[in-house]
Amino acid sequence: MGFIKAIHRKTLTFKYAHVMTNEPGVAKITSGDVVGYYWDYHESHEFEASVRRLGLTMLGDWRPIDELAQMCLEWFKVSCRDELIAAAATYGMTLIS
Repeated sequence: MGFIKAIHRKTLTFKYAHVMTNEPGVAKITSGDVVGYYWDYHESHEFEASVRRLGLTMLGDWRPIDELAQMCLEWFKVSCRDELIAAAATYGMTLIS
């Protein structure tokens, strides 16, 4: 997968193109970012509803962002489950699987 820049136990780093400028960027995603995405996924962040944000900088069409969030969630369930559970608890969420 050419868009994966680095894989670590607690972070996944991706290369991406900014949705508005098409400039290349790098985003480091944590378990907290993924939990935040699912907590606030319905928000469009002042863009049309088809645009979603994952982490601080990755903004794009909801379909690939949603797929990426799911992939990150599956990784963090295995690599740092305790941190994922703690991040979910800050929003009153529970990891069920």
